[in-house]
Amino acid sequence: MEKSYRIIEENQMTLFGTIRNKILSKNIEKRSFEYFQNIEDKKRLNFQLEKFNKHWQKIIKIPYYSGLVKKGIVPNKFESWSEFVEKVPVTTKKVIQDNKNNMTDKSRKSEFTRITGGTTAQPVQLPSWNSEMKEAELDLWTARSWYEINPKSRLFLIWGHSHLLGTGVSGKINGFKRKLKDKLLGYYRFSAYNINREKMRLAAEVMLKFQPDYVIGYSVALDNFIRVNKDLIDKLGALKLKVVVGTAESFPKEDSESIINEIFNCPVGMEYGSAETNLVAHTHPDGGYKVFWQNYFVEAIDNGQQKGKIIRITSLYPRCFPLIRYEIGDEVELYDGDNGLGISRLKKVIGRCNLFALMPDGSKIHSEAFTHCVRDVQGINQYQILQEKDKIRLLLIVNDKYIKENEKEIKSRLVKINKEFNNMNFEYVTSLKQTISGKTPMVIRKDNEDSN
Repeated sequence: MEKSYRIIEENQMTLFGTIRNKILSKNIEKRSFEYFQNIEDKKRLNFQLEKFNKHWQKIIKIPYYSGLVKKGIVPNKFESWSEFVEKVPVTTKKVIQDNKNNMTDKSRKSEFTRITGGTTAQPVQLPSWNSEMKEAELDLWTARSWYEINPKSRLFLIWGHSHLLGTGVSGKINGFKRKLKDKLLGYYRFSAYNINREKMRLAAEVMLKFQPDYVIGYSVALDNFIRVNKDLIDKLGALKLKVVVGTAESFPKEDSESIINEIFNCPVGMEYGSAETNLVAHTHPDGGYKVFWQNYFVEAIDNGQQKGKIIRITSLYPRCFPLIRYEIGDEVELYDGDNGLGISRLKKVIGRCNLFALMPDGSKIHSEAFTHCVRDVQGINQYQILQEKDKIRLLLIVNDKYIKENEKEIKSRLVKINKEFNNMNFEYVTSLKQTISGKTPMVIRKDNEDSN
């Protein structure tokens, strides 16, 4: 087996996981109880409003929001969530791109940057504090505890390898740090950039040797993995996984979840969130999604244009870049009778499912590979991959911060994933291709009828 696929020995200590488990275990149990206690909607909404108003006092010192207060658009304090929804403007990715500097809390220095392209292919880069991740960590492990997973559990990831796309000394250092952290945590990260048959067969081989307790992967990658490895049903089932969790996008086919369940003989879960929000909701073994309402006020709005309800998210904890009525770009289905104003559960996330690009050598390049190569390039408002047979074009909508030399950086990253990207052309446009239903997919293949 190649050197890059060396396996962590089964009995190796997951040092960080053990330490993290000792620190978090009591808090995880407490948080899970809080989410499942029988609390009236009115009491929960009042709790959320009180928590938000407390943070709002600091938020309105940020230029963008202080401007809204001075103009009389929003008050210094909200008396109800209905008033909040009525008066506070919606935050879209375009609003962030145009106003990021004035929407950032500069009372203390940013410690890292959240970078996402998302299913809408609109790069967003948000300054952030480390404390934000601590808030998210407890919800994440609370959700995994529902499937009997804890920080000591061994994890196999079919995931992006953005740490390998960096260049120079800093790129090598970041790659080394990522591998070391994974090793100490008891994680094995298998690249999901290329999800063709050969790579997914290799992923199964590595997974069986690694013997994980659970698996997390891009939803499309998991679907490809399971269809390629159906003949390994006995071996994969013998892993006795606690759960297989899809993320980043919806499953691509109606039977995806049932086949994953059949082959692995374990529950199938789904995370819901994004790089810019952290984890907002997670499936529960009893069905549906639990929303992490202690940290987020979530609206599900029916605007009459989409099949489902539009999700808007407001953070209830301190953030360097507060999310206020942030329209993430997804749709959900609620349970009958539920009010979309401050939800605590979801029936289904409709979301979006991205296509892969099919390369001349047979490689299937997952859409997240493009996101990871483009998302931190300054000056890109939106992007889209357009494939017509063997020809691939990267369509870009840019602003005055973009420089032509960025083409070399983007292409150098993509070439690390597949050399065929040397032949890719860049095209600067004012609008992107849309589907008949009016959606703007990240990847469009002319050979795929569903993408037209």
